Amino acid sequence: KQNSESNDTIYVWGWVPGIYVAAQRMSPAPKAFEGTMHTLAPKVLSERVTEILDAFKENPPKFIVDSRKNHFPWDRPPLELWPFVGQGSPYSDERGFLSTDKEKIREFDQMYSTLLRQKIEPVEALRFEAMAPFREYVMTNYTIVRPFGQHILFRRK
Repeated sequence: KQNSESNDTIYVWGWVPGIYVAAQRMSPAPKAFEGTMHTLAPKVLSERVTEILDAFKENPPKFIVDSRKNHFPWDRPPLELWPFVGQGSPYSDERGFLSTDKEKIREFDQMYSTLLRQKIEPVEALRFEAMAPFREYVMTNYTIVRPFGQHILFRRK
């Protein structure tokens, strides 16, 4: 709230509606949250991502919050908007987030899809792949401000 104007928009990926209330800012997307991403069919998730990104073309949010929705389901990793891969990872930047180097992103996406397919289930790998345009949008147009507990705050460049 202190770092934006009243007409600025924000978007919260996941299910933490209190962020909108605390910030007193609206979402530019028709649906202000997505709490069911792990239960949606990959095709439906892909359609939701397209709907969100189309809304962002009209009114890009000043801030995006990735809630890292790890409270449910408990048996799979969150569908992150900018993956945290850990410091020292061959795919990481200096903070431990996925590098913006296109080759590293390609290698990471391939490796992570294979891991999800083998360790979780094939449909989760397809969900991760459906999220690729959203990850690319965030990593291209936003900078990481800082983590807030499990949440990650991004600011439009």
